[in-house]
Amino acid sequence: MSSIAVIPDPIKRSVYIQETSSLLKIGEHVLLTELNKILIQERRKNEQEKLREQPANPEQSIPLEEIGAQGKIDTQSLVYYQERETIRLLLNYADQSLEDSKLADFLVHELEDVEFTNEVFKSIYLKFKEAAAHHEHIDSSYFLQEGNNAVKSAVSELITNRYDISPHWGDKFHIYIPREKDMLNEMALSNVLRLKFRVVQRMMEENLEKVKHAEASGNWEELDRALEIQTGLKKAESELAGSLGIVVAK
Repeated sequence: MSSIAVIPDPIKRSVYIQETSSLLKIGEHVLLTELNKILIQERRKNEQEKLREQPANPEQSIPLEEIGAQGKIDTQSLVYYQERETIRLLLNYADQSLEDSKLADFLVHELEDVEFTNEVFKSIYLKFKEAAAHHEHIDSSYFLQEGNNAVKSAVSELITNRYDISPHWGDKFHIYIPREKDMLNEMALSNVLRLKFRVVQRMMEENLEKVKHAEASGNWEELDRALEIQTGLKKAESELAGSLGIVVAK
């Protein structure tokens, strides 16, 4: 957590938290709590140092509204990272067997109601979906040969092995870290749930703007409809969060 806390980008920190939670089988909310403690301590330390270095100047203080805006979750970026992880799994393990099916068939079936927003990831996913429907085999080599420059660049990056674990860990230190291939069932299910969770959060954010617009314009029929949709989305968010072991605001 101390290492992750050093990362300045909150979106990248969120991604590392997700991967750490998956690899170590520790609830994401537990890791977030520890990370927040470290960040708060570091922030207090920096504030104290600034107070010692500079005289207090109320006129230069940051408005509370701006602070709140800085902490706002970028749901579209979180959706992007989950879409990226889906494509990474497909490119590397599409034909790997899960309990009841191949990984590609499982992801295509479970994500039937999800539409990718990133155009590059969408084009790759639709090719896998088309191949699954016709019981055909495609892999990363297909996209490296047939894809456009953007697709080739993305595929080249996503098929690179992210982890290089020394074989001496197990022999010398008796530390055994499971390989991705040994965890595909859990990873595939977790990715499906996380992608749907982020998509629902993005939909809630977009629908909330409709609520505000309807309220401001006095369109009560539109407001009722938007509030009903928001209630349904909130319920879906809570159910997905429960499956992932994530605590969300009521």
